[in-house]
Amino acid sequence: MNIKGHLSWIGLDWGTSNLRAWGLDKAGQPLVSASSGTGMGGLNLQEFEPALLDVIGEWLAPFQNTRQVPVICCGMVGARDGWAEASYEKVPFKPEDMGEATSVPTLDKRLDVRILSGLSQHNPPDVMRGEETQIAGWLSKNPHWSGIVCLPGTHSKWVEIRQGEILGFSTFVTGEMFGLLVKHSLLASLANRSVWSDGAFLHGLNKGFDEPQKLTNRLFSLRARSLLEERQTVHASSEMSGLLIGFELKAMEKTWVNKKTILIGAKNLVARYKTAIQHLGGNAQCEAGNEMALAGLIAAARQMGVIAP
Repeated sequence: MNIKGHLSWIGLDWGTSNLRAWGLDKAGQPLVSASSGTGMGGLNLQEFEPALLDVIGEWLAPFQNTRQVPVICCGMVGARDGWAEASYEKVPFKPEDMGEATSVPTLDKRLDVRILSGLSQHNPPDVMRGEETQIAGWLSKNPHWSGIVCLPGTHSKWVEIRQGEILGFSTFVTGEMFGLLVKHSLLASLANRSVWSDGAFLHGLNKGFDEPQKLTNRLFSLRARSLLEERQTVHASSEMSGLLIGFELKAMEKTWVNKKTILIGAKNLVARYKTAIQHLGGNAQCEAGNEMALAGLIAAARQMGVIAP
């Protein structure tokens, strides 16, 4: 696609494991998109700009040195060990005020890179990077909304919003714990032999929700069963996932019971959380994380004057 004369700015959602980029026009309409498995977690400081150019370099080719193209970034790229450490805004916070960004010097003069701020709270201590942009995307489509947003992922976020303002949030390392268990624990060999089972997931979910105090005991019982009744552990990873998500949902029970929870994230993962919440008697609605991130980047670009109000 020839985007010369149409491309106005670029939006990036750059996390620990992946990079997603959109080229947009001056009205905020996407013209082109690309993705890469080059997350910030595998890069040193000198590798960020080349990694970015690998993804968007073709979009910039028509411009040569004619002008700078704003590149607005969200996510872990702004972490302390990312490309440049961006600041944290404090809760309570209205995403409509998220126009603050950290500028990043580049060798390529066509680039005007800016990293959006993350979000923090001090009591209890918690932080997020990237999820606040997805929330801003949801609120740009649902202004003055009140309720609970859950963003499942490596670090799941539960966010309380009132009249379009983020009041506070809680983080659970559920996804990271699952990854560690299936790769580096005594349960890893079971997980490698497992196939997915909805029934085993719900069985684990019930156990994790009803008896959260026995979480680590239930996890070890999977190991014991593999030694005594191996035929019952073919769905071990499904049950492990259910146990961990059940534990998380029990901890946050007061926030989602008798309310609709908005789930934002990767398709398969938010679907799993929706299944869990509905199985436990709750109500949930799924939204695509990529779509909400793009909507949030567009909202930020509008606040920063990159595109017209």
